[in-house]
Amino acid sequence: MAPSISPTQPPTSSHSTQPTLPVTTAPSIFPTQSKVSIELPINDACLGAIGPLVSDFSSNFGTIVNAGMDNVDRCGGIQDSGPGVWYYTVGTGGEMMAHTCLDTKFNSKLTIFGGACDKPLCIEANDDFCGSGTSQSAVSWNSVYGESYYILVTGNPDFENGSFNVVIGARSNDECSTAIGPLTLEDPMTVLGSTIGSTANTIPCDDFINESNSVWYLVRGTGGEMTVDLCVETNFSARITILTGSCTDFECITFSSVDNCIVTWKSELSRSYYILIGGQTPNDVGNFSLRLSTADLPDNNECKDAIGPLNLDGIPIKGSSASASPDIEVPFCISAVTANGLWYYVEGNGSIIQASLCDSQSYDTRISIYRGSCVGGDGLLDLVCIDGNDDFCGKQSFVTWDSKFGVTYYILVHGYLKESGDFSLIVTKL
Repeated sequence: MAPSISPTQPPTSSHSTQPTLPVTTAPSIFPTQSKVSIELPINDACLGAIGPLVSDFSSNFGTIVNAGMDNVDRCGGIQDSGPGVWYYTVGTGGEMMAHTCLDTKFNSKLTIFGGACDKPLCIEANDDFCGSGTSQSAVSWNSVYGESYYILVTGNPDFENGSFNVVIGARSNDECSTAIGPLTLEDPMTVLGSTIGSTANTIPCDDFINESNSVWYLVRGTGGEMTVDLCVETNFSARITILTGSCTDFECITFSSVDNCIVTWKSELSRSYYILIGGQTPNDVGNFSLRLSTADLPDNNECKDAIGPLNLDGIPIKGSSASASPDIEVPFCISAVTANGLWYYVEGNGSIIQASLCDSQSYDTRISIYRGSCVGGDGLLDLVCIDGNDDFCGKQSFVTWDSKFGVTYYILVHGYLKESGDFSLIVTKL
């Protein structure tokens, strides 16, 4: 694959390698000769690879002086038969590249491996790419997000060694169409990135355009509260903008203020959200650590986890649908189910049962009553509407129904349109 590199000078910030230390054991996982009596680079073997190198086009200086030979398989037409040292980086999910085009003092080779150190798998390699009259190397490859890639920097055998500068870069995600993601939601997830070298943002949010260098990420909504945090390991004044819609038709959700490095918003289940990371001013650029997290969903967020059976004693049951998710697949029941909801259940006893939200004050509620099963082959679609209500006592809801002995009834507390909040549910029998 022809590597795609820019002839321009990369950022001057550097990450120096660690000093060499004495090693008294065999340095290489594939040793062809013993070097136990001299000082060896600490990353002489794959198992000692330095990293993860950040893919921000910053400099990583090292040396192959006193390095051992690495008897790895031929890769990309290149045989790494000279002394070498190892680094590793983590895939961005897009195209990545590595080069030794600047400040390298010998005829270098670059090889990229995937897999593990005990069985490295050839990805790509190069020798002599950096332009006419040079003997430096550059290589590019399509990465898998989160996977480790091992970078072997070597020289020719016997007569080529010295210091070098290896630079790692990622596919430019400075356009919406090349946004990295969808990001997976671990608890929490951290992504390292940089706005250095990206293009200016001209996307308005709340009628404001700051025209700073920016990069894009994509995440799917959980239906709960989501948070983007840049407060740790970010070395510039950053601005976070959250948008939804499409790359040609944006809707602004929220953005961070000048004095804030964190934003939180209420997401809709499975909806696409674009995270735009830029500067507070056009002059603000740098590296960042993006922490993405989501609030824990309530225990009874889903019908299969409904709380019950409830006692029909009129004692208020307090709850909040603020961090719940909407049940968009549930059948229509007197009023539409469009907002976050929580589930409860009661067992029928042949009496009239009533469920009231009239003591709730924080938002416009709705209530729906179902029978049947929510764990069958069609999930929520197997539920059957019994009754529902919207706006019985002001904006609050109230419903009664004739229960049958031994039948389970599911109570869904939800809201008007997208409203959610605290509520008080009272269930009694007449």
